[in-house]
Amino acid sequence: MDTLHKLALNTPPATTAPLLPERLVLLATSESLQVVYTPSAHKRIALHYVANATLTLSGAISDPAACQQALRHWLRGYAQVQLSQWLQALAAETGLQYGSCRVKGQQTRWGSCSSRGNINLNEKLILLPPEWVRYTLIHELCHTVEMNHSKRFWALVAGFMPDYRRIHTEMKGAMGRLPEWVK
Repeated sequence: MDTLHKLALNTPPATTAPLLPERLVLLATSESLQVVYTPSAHKRIALHYVANATLTLSGAISDPAACQQALRHWLRGYAQVQLSQWLQALAAETGLQYGSCRVKGQQTRWGSCSSRGNINLNEKLILLPPEWVRYTLIHELCHTVEMNHSKRFWALVAGFMPDYRRIHTEMKGAMGRLPEWVK
């Protein structure tokens, strides 16, 4: 794991109110965005994104909860686009079909797959290393064939990602190491 990954994932949990980030490190897409907070008379928070560079929040930025909500809303929308495209590409690569893809803010799961083949992904995946995201997407795609964690399921996962065990182990506890503002 390189230094950027270690820094992003090994940040100790905050002991006080969540601090708002000055930078968003989106490991999955290899982006590091500066976050700029600009006060204005508007009561609502407006967020402007400049690709691969900056997120600017303007408005009532003195309200950390409102800023956090705006950042989470942006993150979910951005993750929906990025992760959906990635899932679609992996489905084509693996030949595994799924119904639909939704990105949500789950607290304990990176993803899930319904019996109808609909895949739900966690918005926070966008903050993880690409290899971990790929594993999660393959894991959920394999559930479209095997709806359990049987030997057949893990053999299917291994067929697409032979080193899945290493990644699965590395991912343990990652949810607790995410920045406080995103929890």
